[in-house]
Amino acid sequence: MIGLRRFANDAFAFILLTFTVFAAEDPSAVYPAEAESELNPIEHRELESTFFAAEAQSKLNPTVEHRELESAFNLKIYWQQGFRWQGSTQERKWCMKCRSSNCSDGTGIKVARCDRDDPRQQFYFDDRRIRSRKNTDMCIKRYGRYIAMDGCDSNDSDQRWSNLRTDAPFELQIPGNDSKCASQHHHPKDGEVVYMNSCSLARRSTTDKWVVY
Repeated sequence: MIGLRRFANDAFAFILLTFTVFAAEDPSAVYPAEAESELNPIEHRELESTFFAAEAQSKLNPTVEHRELESAFNLKIYWQQGFRWQGSTQERKWCMKCRSSNCSDGTGIKVARCDRDDPRQQFYFDDRRIRSRKNTDMCIKRYGRYIAMDGCDSNDSDQRWSNLRTDAPFELQIPGNDSKCASQHHHPKDGEVVYMNSCSLARRSTTDKWVVY
């Protein structure tokens, strides 16, 4: 009787030991769901990192077009100390403006005293185009020397400009041709037409550059 009890105890201890070792080697066999969530969180980590990477991408790396179209701005003729326009060394802020009330197709471009509340003076940079805030279907286009509003067309090379920037003065030029600039080409006065002509002519009058204002 004693031998039988000892045999039973030994057998139980062997089974318990075997179960413990097996569980230690492969806990998923005992607690499959818990082991999967605690010991193999690879999929969870991948999903979490993907989500936060996408969120960071949207916050830190917005598209160029999104940044450019965020807010409208005036385009002002660049002025600095030492410039003398119409005999005056005082700055009078002159900005680009479409000549009609609604900046419609065919409307020319002139300079006027800067007014940040006038949507006819406000524009967006849109993939190297200059889009009107007053009429967002319209972009500035070159017709030879003449400049006018035209329906925005991403395939129209005459609507594209080089050197557009928001952080420094720039000359408004034809891509691949740095000899022609958009300006009114002499000391500015109200209502003067902006057109394409020699950059050297505009530089002599110190009216060759524009700046976001």
